Amino acid sequence: MSNFWRDGLDSGYYDKILVRGLSTNRGIQANWHNLTFSRVEEYLSKNILHLDYACGSGSLIGLYSDSISIGFDISEKQINYANLKYGEKGNFSTLDKIDLTLHSEKYEVITVLGLLEFLEDEENLEIINNLFYLLKPKGKLILTTPNFTSTMFVLEKALNIFGGVSYKNEHINKFTRSRLLSLLNQSKFKNIKIDKYINFPVFLSFINISFSCKLNSLVEKVIKNKAGYLLFAELTK
Repeated sequence: MSNFWRDGLDSGYYDKILVRGLSTNRGIQANWHNLTFSRVEEYLSKNILHLDYACGSGSLIGLYSDSISIGFDISEKQINYANLKYGEKGNFSTLDKIDLTLHSEKYEVITVLGLLEFLEDEENLEIINNLFYLLKPKGKLILTTPNFTSTMFVLEKALNIFGGVSYKNEHINKFTRSRLLSLLNQSKFKNIKIDKYINFPVFLSFINISFSCKLNSLVEKVIKNKAGYLLFAELTK
């Protein structure tokens, strides 16, 4: 992974976008994160142990988790931000300070949201297999990554032009459902489920996030998660 994720973003960059969007009830990027985290929130019930791997500035744990949660990330400044803002909701540490061998079979749920697209297949498999050992029996690993169909390529170009951050040189692994399934089938996980999430109503978030969420939910019930801009994978140990 490039140094972009270690040092390239301002402290709390994504959290500030999310919080601002939720407070104003507007913002496509904010609602993209909100919809993703809201889906993951279903897994983060009380009293279970949860690890958010590549947690960034801590938004998932700080705003959506009822679990006993901890977060790991490579960026010290994002971890410092997370501890300062969300330290009462979870513990946050940089990966270089963690001995993962001490976390064997510790967690009921591990989340890895929006990381796979920034790594080569070999790196992704290494991380996924390492996380396998951190899960308790029947524990779940939740992964998300963009679904790079033709529509997603157009959306990516628009975000690179008009968004605050360009991912032109960072998105090095562009998954479709079949490519992601092929990768995951090479891992130690044998129980794999992948569906598609977040549809066209997300673009209405620039007007109203609440309306966008309700319409997105309706669309996904109709199409039964057969289409979407995000791939959502649930792997059970």
